[in-house]
Amino acid sequence: MNSEEEKIVEAVNVSVKYGQTEAISGITIAIKPGDYIGIVGPNGSGKTTFVKAMLGLVPLSEGKFVFGVKPVKIGYLPQRTSALDPKFPASVSEVISHGLLSEKKFPRRINSADKRRIDEIASMLGIETLKNRNVGSLSGGQQQRVLLARALVNKPEIIILDEPTNALDPHIRENFYELLSKLNAETQTTILLITHDAGNIGNHARKFLYIDRKLIFFGSFNEFCASCEMTEYFGPYAQHYICKRH
Repeated sequence: MNSEEEKIVEAVNVSVKYGQTEAISGITIAIKPGDYIGIVGPNGSGKTTFVKAMLGLVPLSEGKFVFGVKPVKIGYLPQRTSALDPKFPASVSEVISHGLLSEKKFPRRINSADKRRIDEIASMLGIETLKNRNVGSLSGGQQQRVLLARALVNKPEIIILDEPTNALDPHIRENFYELLSKLNAETQTTILLITHDAGNIGNHARKFLYIDRKLIFFGSFNEFCASCEMTEYFGPYAQHYICKRH
């Protein structure tokens, strides 16, 4: 397998402008199959812009994203600021099924194979007993698992999560991180996780992408820990607080 085949997606000199303001500038990284990458940076640093550009949701001002030799499915769990309305008129199964319907041609229908896949992903995420419940009646942690199931049900090669633990209490947050680590280990799904939780992501992700409108660091946490340049940038205390290697 050559180096080109090992890349699932590569960002090449990626830049995005909003009007005259440059949101991100000149980011070049290569993401490999099975990577679990924590994406960190200050507020307004361009983390969400970067992944939205990868998804084609915002236009590039320069550069490009180069995907592998075959089409890549991407699941996306966008940032949420609140729980769903208790009167939201859909069951858990119906919400998960939307992740399959989006790929179907008209008339869009759920078949028996789809139902088996919904059962499989619900079981994997520990929500199989909730399938007939109204999704708005669930706790915040349960809702987040349902939305993750929707993003995963069509078996994407890459799953992108934007601040997925924002509305979760610490115990549920740890469970959610453990769930992602298990998913990554067992299915080799590539995970890109945007988080403000720089002090915790080193316990879970294997690679670290720090953006502050430009690329500050991309690599393993061991490489981050050993980098004199990052010691100078962050200071030794913050560097080792992030990397969790000391």
